[in-house]
Amino acid sequence: MPEHPHSFDAADAAARLRALRAELLPLLEALPETRLGRALERPGWTLRHELAALAAGDAELRHVLDALRTHGEAGGALALRRLRGEAMLLAQQMRLHVMREHLAAGVDQAAGALERSGELLDRPLAIVGREVTSVRAYVAGLLAQAESVRDEVRTAIGH
Repeated sequence: MPEHPHSFDAADAAARLRALRAELLPLLEALPETRLGRALERPGWTLRHELAALAAGDAELRHVLDALRTHGEAGGALALRRLRGEAMLLAQQMRLHVMREHLAAGVDQAAGALERSGELLDRPLAIVGREVTSVRAYVAGLLAQAESVRDEVRTAIGH
């Protein structure tokens, strides 16, 4: 994938999502469940929160792409807070081994949806409560989040 976070096509972005998750999943196998409660720099957030947010990003990406395909640009700003909250809550309640499986399945679905949606990358996108201007910028944010979570888990296991 090119260095600049916004110069990618859908196949590159999907491959990067899969590659980041492929790096993360073995790290999670080495992570003791007790470290999920490890506090992070973000006030009030733990590693469990970050992993749950990653899982929510998978569900959210599929929803965003489907909404754009169904409603186009005329749909207005997408309200994703409830979807994100419900997906995070579900993931937060999972044991680590179940969360690993959930993250593995989720990225396959999200990356597959992205691969089928290359024509949407340059569309404008508005999400209530977020400073997102395009699908490409939104996907770049998800990639950055995935890198950050991978790095947090590396730190938690001492890599």
